[in-house]
Amino acid sequence: MKKATFLICIIAALTAISGCSDSSDKNSASSDIAQTSEVQTTDTPPAAEETTAPPKKTEISDFYGKWEAVRIIEKEDVYDLYYKEVPIDKIFQLEISEGGTASMGSGFPDDPPKEYSWEFKGRSIKLKGENEIYGSIKADHLILTNGEGLKIYMEKTDEFTSFEQAAYDAMTELNGGDISIPVLDVEADGTAPEDYVGKWECSYYEIDGEVFNDEIYGIPLEALFQIEIMKDNTAVFRAGGTDSEAVVTEYTWEADESGCIELYDDGELVSVAQLENGELYVDEGADITHYRSVDSFTDFDWDSLSIN
Repeated sequence: MKKATFLICIIAALTAISGCSDSSDKNSASSDIAQTSEVQTTDTPPAAEETTAPPKKTEISDFYGKWEAVRIIEKEDVYDLYYKEVPIDKIFQLEISEGGTASMGSGFPDDPPKEYSWEFKGRSIKLKGENEIYGSIKADHLILTNGEGLKIYMEKTDEFTSFEQAAYDAMTELNGGDISIPVLDVEADGTAPEDYVGKWECSYYEIDGEVFNDEIYGIPLEALFQIEIMKDNTAVFRAGGTDSEAVVTEYTWEADESGCIELYDDGELVSVAQLENGELYVDEGADITHYRSVDSFTDFDWDSLSIN
């Protein structure tokens, strides 16, 4: 088995960590993966293991109902239960109705919800109103994103909770008279579709608040994740870079009204990409990657890695 293939399997194990596990669980899982990378490999493939059933395909009905926030991630900052002393379940409250409408509000007094229409795109949902929001379901959580590192993890609820006025006033005073909450808005105005065309190499990878800059377990990100976006509305993603055994996925793409591009796999929306600060941000819900523009892809000697 080539080292590239072995290490890609490690990364796949990492990306399987999803949902709202606590930090101790994540640290333990990361430690286990790191230890796995030190296990001596042989030329003999491991014995085949019994496979489990594939994950349930997301259906449109999975999105229906009331959802309230349980976790907020802003780039490298992870907030559980409270966002800067404000209960998270009262910050974002979303109701998705079967008739193609949705409303997003909070548990704050005198805070009317914003109204949206929505469109199901095979794996994800797109909310459209005064702003645009993308959402996908993973491990029974609805993850709303803005494509730039803000993610709202939500769980279903029978009824929303709200503040009593006195409690809200006390919390406002505790926060210096002002309660600031994250702005969940996908916006890439001024970006033309042709700006996305070209070769891109990964420089940043974040999964459920765990961040990797430039490398992951000794593997350069630029060599691990590479994507090329073509003028003909196709794109090719390579996990393993230029290695002959890289995992290659082909996508189609189309421009979004906000200036982003949407990447599709077999007609299903799998990620949203936008340009920010000269880099390409690719958002797949649970994980976010940043890419730098390159003229040619970086070659990497996978056999140079020591994983024994």
